[in-house]
Amino acid sequence: MEIYTNREYLLHRQEYTFNDSVIVPIGGGKDSIVTLELLKKYLQRKIPMIINPPKATLETALMAGFSLVEIVELQRTLDVKLIRLNEQGFLNGYTPFSAMLAFVTLFVSAGARSKHVVLSNESGANESTIKNSSRLSDHQNILILDFGREGQSTYRTIRKFLPDRTVYIADRNENLINDKQLTNDRKVVLKLGQNYLEHLAQYDSIIKTLGISLKDHPNLAEDPRILLK
Repeated sequence: MEIYTNREYLLHRQEYTFNDSVIVPIGGGKDSIVTLELLKKYLQRKIPMIINPPKATLETALMAGFSLVEIVELQRTLDVKLIRLNEQGFLNGYTPFSAMLAFVTLFVSAGARSKHVVLSNESGANESTIKNSSRLSDHQNILILDFGREGQSTYRTIRKFLPDRTVYIADRNENLINDKQLTNDRKVVLKLGQNYLEHLAQYDSIIKTLGISLKDHPNLAEDPRILLK
């Protein structure tokens, strides 16, 4: 993240006195609504903060009793370098949104001299997106495409319900060959390296995480074998 200023002077360490107000990041979902409702019984001033506010997010703040002038609106854009890299064929990855949100919220709280930041996080965010393993149970070859955080969660879920099923894992990262949870699993077959997307036709079910782009494999975009898209 880059912060620009038009003034030419040296930055110096500053000390501030913070007040008892509360910064509330609002995303427009039920988490934000829960946070705002729980805070109603407290007397501290609440300052809603919204990034690139869509209609639903603004309506959430307005329904909670805030006016437009009370809402801190921030605009976030992608660096053009990312767009150019994407055009060159680089795969899409995950935006570290939580880290960005944490920094921006801290930055806003410093500007507002707010001592507190309050937000909700649903417990389901730590759960695998696969709840029903019945569709997998009839297949012999299950491929997890990409072994990032979501891929690892999927792997643990499959192992919980299908402990004896052979699982194939395809990932660009060749260092996974040293992953202890995989090396101790005799029912795991790894497909690693630059050519990890080859031979996808041999699998009966493909579980793809959102960070993997299939633009180089347009025939898979509507492939019924892909359980997550």
